[in-house]
Amino acid sequence: MYTKSCGADNPYQKWQRAVLDGKVLLRNVATRRCLWVNPLKAEDKQLETDPTCANGALWWELVVDGTYRFVDPYSNKALDSNAKGSAYAKGYGSDNPYQQWRPTAATA
Repeated sequence: MYTKSCGADNPYQKWQRAVLDGKVLLRNVATRRCLWVNPLKAEDKQLETDPTCANGALWWELVVDGTYRFVDPYSNKALDSNAKGSAYAKGYGSDNPYQQWRPTAATA
């Protein structure tokens, strides 16, 4: 998993959100793969995409003050990033600004 500067016309940076059993699935528009936390990988390599979009790819979605937080219900790790633009899964922290996501105008 990697990040890149935003490009409005880049389908690899667009994610579709689907609700299933009270959780959300985040599917990449270009690859059709779903974001998930792989517990069998090393701590800093757990964020991956899954071609099957199985139940392990479901996230709790928390909406607080207009920001979205995505938390893996199995590990309690959240979709996280840092100032360098890296993306990874890390223990959820309600006050962590790098775990707060906003939809773009095109997806809002």
